[in-house]
Amino acid sequence: MDNFEWAFGYSCRFGIIYIDYATQRRVLKDSALFMRRVIAVNAVEEG
Repeated sequence: MDNFEWAFGYSCRFGIIYIDYATQRRVLKDSALFMRRVIAVNAVEEG
């Protein structure tokens, strides 16, 4: 999840979930979708 980093404040985004601060809407980033697939098949699919 995006978090507050002391060095950057809210100017940089970190984590695997994007959070729209105005609406608190959470959107899965590509890295989160990748991790979902890895966990589902218990392997990293090549190709």
